[in-house]
Amino acid sequence: MVYQRKVNMSNKKASQVRYEFRQSARYGIKPNVVGLAFEKITPAKGPVTPESVVDAARPEKAPLHPVFEWDDTLAAENYRKGQARTLIRALVVIRPESDLPTDAYVYVPKAVSETEGPGYYPTEVVIERPDMFASALGELHRYLNQATQSVERLRDAAQSAEGVDPDRMARIGLAVQALQTASAAVQALH
Repeated sequence: MVYQRKVNMSNKKASQVRYEFRQSARYGIKPNVVGLAFEKITPAKGPVTPESVVDAARPEKAPLHPVFEWDDTLAAENYRKGQARTLIRALVVIRPESDLPTDAYVYVPKAVSETEGPGYYPTEVVIERPDMFASALGELHRYLNQATQSVERLRDAAQSAEGVDPDRMARIGLAVQALQTASAAVQALH
C-alpha cells in the first residue's frame, strides 16, 4: 500500500512524497509511520543512521519500537548469525590449478530437496548440481535487479535536481546499462 502526504522541500516547493516498502520488505508497520519517524530524526540529529533509528525506536511507545527485537538474547543471536553470513561470504579458496581466488561457498536461497534446504553450499557442489545452480543464479539475478533499481532511482533523483551535471548523468546512464546487461546475461544462463 502507498501512503502520500505533502511536505515542504528544501526549495520551498510543496511536493507529494510517497512512502512505501520494497516488494520484499515486510515490517508489520505502515511505511508512512517509518517515513515520518525518520523525518523527525533528521532535523534533530543530522542524517538518519542505524544508530539514530534504534535510539528513536528504543522507548516502548515509539512508533518504530515494534520493528526491532528488544530481547537482548535473541538480538545477540541474530547479530551473530549476521556475522556468520559475512564470514561465510568472505571465505575464498585458491586451487592449485589457478591462482585466482574463488568463493568457497555460494548461497542457494531455495530448498532443492527435503534434506537440502536453503543455505551456503560449497561452490563446486553448486556448479555440479543444476537445481542448486539455477537457484543461485536466481538469487544473483534478484541482486542485480535490486542494484539496477537503486541506480535508476539515483538517476531519477539526479534528473529532478537543479543544475544537473551532464557528465554525471551520462555515467549514471552507463551504470544502468551495464547492470541491465549483466542481469540479462545472468537470466540467459537459466
